[in-house]
Amino acid sequence: MRYFPNLTTNQVFFNSSGSINTRQMEITGDLTSNNCSTRISDLTATHRDKYILRIENEGIKKTFCENLVIVTVVETAWAPTIDVSRSNLKERQSVTVSCSAYTPCVHSPPELTWNLKRDSIGEEFGKNYGTHFTRINNTIKLTYHHDGLNISCSARYPVKGRFKHSRESVRTLNVSYAPKRTAASIRPLSVVSVGNLVELICFSRANPPPTFAWFKIIEVDPVNDSSVYSMIFTETERGDYFCEASNDLGTERSNGICLDHIDFPVTLTINIPFGDLKEHQSITVTCSASTPCAFAPPELTWNLQQDSIRQLEGTTDGTFVSKLQETIILSDTHDGYNIRCFSKRSASGGNKTTETEVTLSVLYAPKDTSASISPSGLVSTGSWVELNCSSRAKPPPRFTWFRLSGGGAIELSEGQVYNFSVTTTQEGEYYCEATNEIGSEKSTGICIGISDALLTANINIPVDDLKEGQSVTISCSVSTPCPQIELTWNLKRDSLRHTEGNTDGTFTNKIQEIITLSDTHDGYNIRCSARYLVIGGIKTAETEVTLSVSYAPKDTSASISPSDSEPEGSWVELNCSSRAKPPPKITWFKTGRETIKKVSSDSIFKIKFTGGDEYYCLASNKLGKQKSSMISLKSQGGSGLGVWIFAIIGVLVMIAVGCAVFILDNYFTSSS
Repeated sequence: MRYFPNLTTNQVFFNSSGSINTRQMEITGDLTSNNCSTRISDLTATHRDKYILRIENEGIKKTFCENLVIVTVVETAWAPTIDVSRSNLKERQSVTVSCSAYTPCVHSPPELTWNLKRDSIGEEFGKNYGTHFTRINNTIKLTYHHDGLNISCSARYPVKGRFKHSRESVRTLNVSYAPKRTAASIRPLSVVSVGNLVELICFSRANPPPTFAWFKIIEVDPVNDSSVYSMIFTETERGDYFCEASNDLGTERSNGICLDHIDFPVTLTINIPFGDLKEHQSITVTCSASTPCAFAPPELTWNLQQDSIRQLEGTTDGTFVSKLQETIILSDTHDGYNIRCFSKRSASGGNKTTETEVTLSVLYAPKDTSASISPSGLVSTGSWVELNCSSRAKPPPRFTWFRLSGGGAIELSEGQVYNFSVTTTQEGEYYCEATNEIGSEKSTGICIGISDALLTANINIPVDDLKEGQSVTISCSVSTPCPQIELTWNLKRDSLRHTEGNTDGTFTNKIQEIITLSDTHDGYNIRCSARYLVIGGIKTAETEVTLSVSYAPKDTSASISPSDSEPEGSWVELNCSSRAKPPPKITWFKTGRETIKKVSSDSIFKIKFTGGDEYYCLASNKLGKQKSSMISLKSQGGSGLGVWIFAIIGVLVMIAVGCAVFILDNYFTSSS
């Protein structure tokens, strides 16, 4: 109720029974537990007053006049407070940042939001005087990025279930850190002329602001102590520079920059080992350029491999040498090769380039050695021919001519050209050899053949009397002045081939095959062909041999004419045939139950037909013999077994009739 010295009912504006509630108030909690609160959900300026509490229970009233509650209403919400756990902030420190807001109603705390992590911890705390506040915390590890960071925190208070009356607080962090991102640059350009004004500029980010010092790379002491080093450029100022930025937290060095003279010549040098260069030799080729700067040496390129080794070496005079280096194994293709090296550096108005080149001189053994003949084509006896040898070598080669014979190579002449008149003894294969101090190489052969010389192929069979089952080696051979010849025949294509040298200087080319003879080889024609390739033409020869192979009887068979089923007593003709070499001897045999009987020595044998007889023939020669299948004679109308059965039955019938006649005769005799 509202406080007045003399209270009346009119001053009551809230009763927990609900009978009076003119100020929209609500009691929460449990009065019997001494824990209750009164909440005004929509506080306005009219609520500014003094309030007291009275308790009524069944006619008993207790008014707490000495415990006045004074409600003061302000126009705006309370601003949150941002606190940092340390006062002197430095990089790499861990600090706790908190945002707190006054909380008049613990059951309706304000909503806090800020621009730090969303997962910050939210808590509610009480103080000694009954005041409450809400707070959120976040622990961060400071870096130079946090310097100047604005931490903003907002508090929104709930009114009738909605949040309004928002207030925001901002706190800017001041973090000390060592110099960062220290960089050096030149204005206007790094390559200038003597007498130009040049400014070396050092930039760094630090808190507190850093001090600067400039150094020349070959000197110990600093040359300047400001962020901008201005100078009038002279020859002595050429070189590498860098700056250092420092404060009480640390020091950082910048990148190096090169200050050079635009008109100072860059001398390029290509270095190769001293002395004669020879093929197969491994050498290291180097292109180098002197520079006063290690940080910005000239850019070197050349026409050797792009992945060449790049090096930068210091010299005793304080300058540097930039190098490109490649190890190569020399060959004849490097002779006369131009190695070109290029240097490029930035300058006012564009790039300034320099180049140099060196031509390699490489010694190498003869290459591509070849021989030729004039005129080309088959020549006649007495014709004049000219052989010419060519080769590529350094130093130039000397030439030697050879003729290849069965006993080896015969040296004929020295010199690039060899002339002679062809005779039959000079047919053959010629080649030349080119030689210098590095090595030698032979040409391919030139086969010189006389057009009217005879070419003969021979087929050789080492055994005169060929028999089946024998293993024989058959060869076809041709003798020629040159070893290159093409032999073919109608035996296996993978036959053994080889060339033999003869004592007369010629060559015998052979094709050879081992075969096991059979009857199918008898009468087989072996044909062998030779193609002899000579300069300007082809000479051919062909021969043929027919094999004569002896073999034992094959396919022996017996036959009967007109047929093997004729009436008893008819004349039939037995015929025996067989394939053999030499021709076979024929013998006929008749077989009985226990004996075999020779009945004829002719291939055709006539007999009178008797049912049940069996015959076969035997063919034989000196290599073997073969028996035919059996011929069985059958009587017309039944077999031999049937005849015997009828004969036996007839005899039995005759015996039975005889016995019956004898018995009847005795009976009638005794009766009479």
